[in-house]
Amino acid sequence: MKAFNQTIKIEVEVDMVAKQLRSMFKDETYADTVVETIIGRAMVKDTSLIGRLMSAMVGVEKVFVVQVGTSYKINNLSAWGYWTEESIENKSTVDGNVHTATVIDINPHSDYPIQVEYYVPKIDGFHRSEKKWVSSADFGTEPEIIYDAVDNM
Repeated sequence: MKAFNQTIKIEVEVDMVAKQLRSMFKDETYADTVVETIIGRAMVKDTSLIGRLMSAMVGVEKVFVVQVGTSYKINNLSAWGYWTEESIENKSTVDGNVHTATVIDINPHSDYPIQVEYYVPKIDGFHRSEKKWVSSADFGTEPEIIYDAVDNM
């Protein structure tokens, strides 16, 4: 089939999401309380969670086309280290840009779903490893994000 390569936003009533979530409970003892807690908290703190719930309930998941163990160009990431000769002479760290990072973990359910490891220069000329969770927008060439049907078979 032809790829359309576009995204759209779909509006869904929150009550519909809540009803769908409630229908997943076999034991109805605490179903209302659990659903109201999840949806109520999401409405106050993170409305995007409701969309994520709906996507999960209809079998759609977010997949990042990056590979753990692969290095990528990265933007918008800086770290304190001995990046310049002057900082080494003054024995004072400066904020410097990280240009390359290696993907070490992916959590598609997080706001910052990709954990990277990168190296920051130390005063002795060696480097120390640091890790940080970042978004796909932080990459020089943004990793492709696709939405795929979950295979529950």
